[in-house]
Amino acid sequence: MIKLIKEFENARKDFIETLNKFPKERVDEKLFGEWNLQELVAHLTGWANHQSEYLNYLKNGVVKEKPKDLKNSINGRFVESRNTFSWDEVYKEFIKATEKLISSYKELEIGEWSKPMYTGLKITPEEFIKIEMHH
Repeated sequence: MIKLIKEFENARKDFIETLNKFPKERVDEKLFGEWNLQELVAHLTGWANHQSEYLNYLKNGVVKEKPKDLKNSINGRFVESRNTFSWDEVYKEFIKATEKLISSYKELEIGEWSKPMYTGLKITPEEFIKIEMHH
């Protein structure tokens, strides 16, 4: 699992380097389907926070029920909850959230990587980190 964490750290580093090169005056242009860069980063931040929360539950022996809106409206809420933030606030929150997520993954015991994170859905931390890297 150390290899997966390292891959995630490298993907995060590459993404941050790309963000740092992106023209700040264009972060609010719709360039990614319905979202602009700021909204995309807000979306990723929301998922990082969500994963950290559920990894913490798992670490403490608690498996919570899968949120009813795990894939659809939850994405909108992650973006909407940050729509008053400036680019700098969104960026800083992303950095902090992904640092916390990496720490959360590092704290997992080997056996916890293959345990379901939700009742009613068999997604594991190992699968979640791969999804996050795919983003």
